[in-house]
Amino acid sequence: MHVAGWASREPRRRGDVTGRQRAARSPGRWSWRLVAWSVFVACLVVGSPFPSAGHAGERPLARAQWATTTQSLSPAEALDLDFRAMSGDTLNLGPFQGDIWLRLWLDGSEMGERRWLSVRWPYARDFRFYLVGSRSADGKPSLLEWREGAHPIGLPAIPTDPGRLLPAFDGKRQFLLRLSADGPTAMQLTLDSVQTERNRLLSRYLLFGIYLGAMLGMATYSLFLMLALRERTYAGYAAFLAATVLYVGLRYNVLGPLLPEFLHWMSPARQAQLAVALMALSGIGFVRRFLQSPRDDPRADRVLQLLMLLALSTVPASAALSGELSSLLVMGMVVATVLGIFWAAWRSMGRGFRPAFNLLISWSMFAVVVLLYLAMLLGVLPYSAVLTLGLPLGSLALALLLAFALGSRIRHKQREEAALERDRDRYRFLSERDGLTGLYN
Repeated sequence: MHVAGWASREPRRRGDVTGRQRAARSPGRWSWRLVAWSVFVACLVVGSPFPSAGHAGERPLARAQWATTTQSLSPAEALDLDFRAMSGDTLNLGPFQGDIWLRLWLDGSEMGERRWLSVRWPYARDFRFYLVGSRSADGKPSLLEWREGAHPIGLPAIPTDPGRLLPAFDGKRQFLLRLSADGPTAMQLTLDSVQTERNRLLSRYLLFGIYLGAMLGMATYSLFLMLALRERTYAGYAAFLAATVLYVGLRYNVLGPLLPEFLHWMSPARQAQLAVALMALSGIGFVRRFLQSPRDDPRADRVLQLLMLLALSTVPASAALSGELSSLLVMGMVVATVLGIFWAAWRSMGRGFRPAFNLLISWSMFAVVVLLYLAMLLGVLPYSAVLTLGLPLGSLALALLLAFALGSRIRHKQREEAALERDRDRYRFLSERDGLTGLYN
């Protein structure tokens, strides 16, 4: 009787498949997930990457032109470059090292209160703005660098996108902009009133404050859970969230002034690359501990360790190489990390580790956003404001889904510990009593 009772409670081996698991793997249970994923990806691909082209001719910046050069030219020499028309008010050349010249024609009668010209580009290094006058007798145009209004009264003394407050004028005037690039060049030109720019700037910092509070709140709570449950996976989760907040803050020009002085010599693009390396290192470390790959899957663990070495190698590369080359290296590392984590989670789920399914779903949703964002930075997709917002929203969704995945892993661990406890009780019983009679030995 006792032997039968203990045998009925013997834990199932990890590779065994029950009827419930077979039902969960049936096509009927997966159909709604496939439909949801199809709708999600279609909305991102169709709606996010491509800016609206309607009414492009009605915008004052629709007649903007651009040209690039790797040589140091004066503004008068830059006017002789081969300028091309921009697609609306956005420009995306992918990773580039050199100077980008923009030529604008604005009509003072159409501008009204919209006098704040801004370039929404977080990786700008040097911004110069010139007023182009009429040509003199020798055929050379008169050029005046406009330095006033770089930070107009009424805007908070906090970092903003590069811009200028245009002077009041009548009729049509020509303007010339020079932007020094050393990395991704996805940007958008905007022409709004000072009040609109001020409201947009305050909204950016308000939303980042909400994002920062949510992410750091989850990270702090996970540290308390680590102490209460003695589960170090929560520490990796908190480190990944902190690195993600650092990257988003640098990407939106919020945390740049708060960095130590010895990092200010680096361009914004290089600072963001260091944050990406920290995200990759902490994310891979979290996944290794979550999947228990050092113990259960040494092959996948070796691949994850190689990805960590690759992420670590991008740190000196970001400081030594040009921004164009280092950005390509970092983007390649990100793609390899996304695919490597997806592959490791898939292998773990195939072995029967059920919490890996939650990790796979969480990481897949974030991977779609990351890959689309990288496609925009590489110049494959045009600039999209929706994609730039998709990154912080995607990371916030990832943090929430990973919290549920961690809960699933803790429950799985508790079930394993309960099964081990039952085994210990069984062996203790068999060591103390006879298996047939139940009498003490």
